[in-house]
Amino acid sequence: MKVSATDCSSPDQELTLLEFDDSISLADILPFIEEKLSIGLWRSNDKGQMQWSRGFYELFGLDPRQTGPSPAEIERRIHPDDRGRVRWLNQRSIEHGMLEDEFRIIRPNGTLRRIWARAEPLLDPAGTRNGCLGLLPMSPKSATCRRLSILQRSAASLWPEALGDWSGRPVATVT
Repeated sequence: MKVSATDCSSPDQELTLLEFDDSISLADILPFIEEKLSIGLWRSNDKGQMQWSRGFYELFGLDPRQTGPSPAEIERRIHPDDRGRVRWLNQRSIEHGMLEDEFRIIRPNGTLRRIWARAEPLLDPAGTRNGCLGLLPMSPKSATCRRLSILQRSAASLWPEALGDWSGRPVATVT
């Protein structure tokens, strides 16, 4: 995101923000964000060919040297009780353009993980759909998010000024 001069209170701030934008690339940022937020990204083209980010492989517990990205591989990992609903939602997303759902996956080590899938169509300059981009964060119901919420409440009670805005209200809440 580029910041305009009106977003900065001084020319020095504007220069610092622009220097930051110019000095960091998506290749630098994406692995950091995926690791810290436990998310993965995927992309598919209009032919159904997919690409998965490192975070995607990590969430699914897969090795990119042994497993290629494909809709069939995702379906194989989805919990059997969730597969029919996810198939129906995928078909609906093809027709209507958006996908948002929670489902369980079974990782190769046998552990279950709740995933919250969000996807949107990718459009070419003429507005024609030519693929899809998806985000797979851990579900808000996951144990990780519950632990983060507990930690956030603890930190807020110890350091409220560090976790709130000037009014003392929390800036964000993990649920």
